[in-house]
Parts: sequence; structure tokens; C-alpha cells
Amino acid sequence: MNSRTAVENTFITHDGEELFYRKWPSLSNKAKGAIVIFHRGHEHSGRLIKLVHELNLPNFEIFAWDARGHGLSPGKRGYSPGIATSLADVQSFVDHICESYGFTPEDIMVVGQSVGAVLAAGWVHDYAPNIRGMVLASPAFHIKLYMPFARTGLRLAQAIKGNFFVNSYVKAKYLTHDKERIASYENDPLIARPISVNMLLGIHDLSRRIIKDAAAINVPTQLLVSQKDWVVYCEPQHKFFERLGSHTKERHVFKGFYHDTFGEKDRKLPIDRARAFIVNRFEEPVQRPNLLDADKYGSTRIEAEKLASPFPTVSLRRLYWGVVRLGLKFGGWFSKGIRTGHKAGFDSGAMLDYVYQNKPRGLTPVGRMIDRNYLNSIGWKGIRQRKIHIEELLDQTIKQVRNDGAPVHIADIAA
Repeated sequence: MNSRTAVENTFITHDGEELFYRKWPSLSNKAKGAIVIFHRGHEHSGRLIKLVHELNLPNFEIFAWDARGHGLSPGKRGYSPGIATSLADVQSFVDHICESYGFTPEDIMVVGQSVGAVLAAGWVHDYAPNIRGMVLASPAFHIKLYMPFARTGLRLAQAIKGNFFVNSYVKAKYLTHDKERIASYENDPLIARPISVNMLLGIHDLSRRIIKDAAAINVPTQLLVSQKDWVVYCEPQHKFFERLGSHTKERHVFKGFYHDTFGEKDRKLPIDRARAFIVNRFEEPVQRPNLLDADKYGSTRIEAEKLASPFPTVSLRRLYWGVVRLGLKFGGWFSKGIRTGHKAGFDSGAMLDYVYQNKPRGLTPVGRMIDRNYLNSIGWKGIRQRKIHIEELLDQTIKQVRNDGAPVHIADIAA
């Protein structure tokens, strides 16, 4: 087992927050790569020190942050403005590591536990980084709340009184069989018991989304499952693994393990598995899946075929979409946006112009209310956000071209 001392530092996020992190330098002259570890919910990077040493990867630089609202990072304990903000924080952290220490995404392996594993998987899904791979230990895809309709009640309470906090019910003795680890958890002053409801629900919604669309993830992935987990359900982890689009994927189930997979009494078993997976990935070239034939083969092609297939004469889906079509016809009488879609096409330039304007119009207050709901649909929200991202990328590219002393020319291919 190697021994090395962490260097403490901070980085600036996309929205100007300054977050704390630890870095364990490589013991070799040139690091083979970077390992980025994301801690469990309520915890912080200080609780990963033992894992760093037990991974015994002296030729790698290892990084671990304190997520905002945790450990030595600022903010209300257990709070983030939203799950999207937390995923953007991950991207900011990786960008900082690459820019400050000379790594590229291909040099990076991510390791996440519990909520940290959900953030890692969500980041890989949403940002599609070309990293070496990821190790997910007991991802908190479905947290056990033990009360019927708990999430429904939390959503209702949030809608009535806004965001609030709940305290974790989890006792250390349900996390691990290791008595030393139990004692350190109970006596750690930086453990954050509260969690913001918007994050608790956001983690759940993100998990459902990435499990459903796990086929889009093609990064080499290792899943470590604690079989006797009192904190999260195991079944969603298995669903995620089965749907993964990765060509290289491993699943290991550890019988009798509680939730803290890397902090269990017999943690040598999963740590050995993780180490071997990491080393093997760095001995191989980075996998770059060829998606040029995705319109002919693969999960998206299968999904498109399902959507194009006619419904049975008698089916709930046929009834549902029939009602949706009637609703759009009715809404077109009052909502200008829906009427524009019927007239010019819902994927037309005229429709997009209307969506970008984002000003509800229609006949009577009812028409304007229908139009507002239409403009607030998740698809149109995404289109407007995409426009913002494209403008930001254009601005960055134009500045870079000018800094390089080259003339700027813009060609609008669609126009």
C-alpha cells in the first residue's frame, strides 16, 4: 500500500462558486492518468483518504472534491440550486483538472459512490465526455424512504411552501459492518445530515432518466452492488447495467455488504475489482464508439421502429395519443403557438422563432394559458437552452479565432 499526502486546493465553478478539493499527487515522474472520486451523500472528500491509499495506484494522480454544501465547500449544508447545477459542477471540476494539471478527458477515470455515483453517471450521460471509464459503487438510483407515497408528499409540500430540508434517517450501523468506520462517521463534524428536497427529488428524477436511457452511455463501466443495502434499492442498479450501451461493462455483487461499499469490513473485495478495472482500461486505447450507422443499428434505431409501429386497435397507448391529438386540435383554436405548429409544421423555422420569443399569445386568457403551458413543455425548454449553449460556443469560438489573429467568417448552413 502506498502512502502519500493530499494537497488541498479550490476551483471555480461555472457560476462562480469556489469549491474545495483534495489532490493526491502521483509518486512517479509522469502520471499514467487521473482518477476523480465523488463521495457519498452527506459526506466529503476527507472520508475518501483511506480509499485513496487502499486503491494502491501510485502512478495516478487522484482528485476528490467536497460537493457544494458539503465538507469544506461553501453553501447551505446539503443544498445545491439543482441537479443540473451539480452536473455542471462536475464538468467544471474536470475542466479545472485538465487545464491545471495537463490532462485530457481520455486520461480520466471517474469513481463514484452512492449519490456521487449518480452524479458521475448523470454527467457521463448528459455531457458525453470521452473518458477512460467509470466505476459506480452502490449508485443511489432509488433511495429507500420507507414511507408510502413519500416522494409524492415531498413534491406536494415543495409546491406549497417552496424548497425545504429533511434530515437523513440513516444510522452509521446500516452503512457498514466496520466498527471503526461506524465510529468515524458518528464523530465526523463535517457530516451533513440535512439534504435539500429539491436535490433529493432531483437525484430521483435524474436516476429515472439515465436508467431509461442507459443505452446512450457507451463509456466502459464497472458496477459494484452491495447486496444487503439498507439505503438504496438494488433492482434499479441491475436495470441500469442491463440497458447500458457500453461494450465494456462489468457487474459485481457483494453478498452481505451494506451501502458503504468501499467502507465495508471486507472492502478489499470491491477495491481489488475497481483497481483491476482501472488498470485494464489504461492499458487499452480509449474506446470511441462509431455512431455513423446509428440510424441503421442500435438502441435508437430500435426505439424509432417502435415509435413508427402502429398501435393495436384496442390499446391504452392508442387511446392516449388519440386524446393528445384532439387536445392539440382544440388548443390550436386558442393558442397561437399550437396554431403556428399546425400551419407551418411543429419542426419549422416559424415554429422555432415563436418558441425562441417565448411570449404566450392566444385568444382570451384561456388561450394564453394554453400557450404558456405549450411553450413550457420540456422539449421547447430544451430548444431554448440549446440556443443559449450554441450562442455561448459561437462567442467562445469567435474570441479564440480572433486571438489567433485569423479573420472571422460565419456561415449559416441551415439558412
